[in-house]
Amino acid sequence: MTVTEKVLVIQKRLCAAYGCPIPYFHELDPLSELISSLLSHRTKNKDSGRAFKQLRGRFPTWEEVRDAPLNQVQLPENFSAQEVYDNHEVLMLHGQRCCFMNNPACTRCVLLDLCPEGQWRLQNRVDAVIQSPG
Repeated sequence: MTVTEKVLVIQKRLCAAYGCPIPYFHELDPLSELISSLLSHRTKNKDSGRAFKQLRGRFPTWEEVRDAPLNQVQLPENFSAQEVYDNHEVLMLHGQRCCFMNNPACTRCVLLDLCPEGQWRLQNRVDAVIQSPG
């Protein structure tokens, strides 16, 4: 499976698990919503808001964003605004509900067969139980 195919499988499974499409939490034009969603990944609302304003300050129109060199502005290819938003939200939900930093719930993960870390964690737990005295 190629990396792209794997990403699409992950996105499809997470959307099925968390119920896509996910409604937007505020109303902006579709492109502004997309950019705002991308900027809010793993940031606080005030930080993502500031990043959005900085982007619009540097590139006042979306055409300027579109025409900017890729190393200055990077957008996912072939995803609609809804798909980008859904992808962002399901990754956040998965992190909140299953894939915790400490003690992730790998046994109930819809991505376990695609996750080497989860497979390793479960195998080590099994090995630890087998090797423990008692």
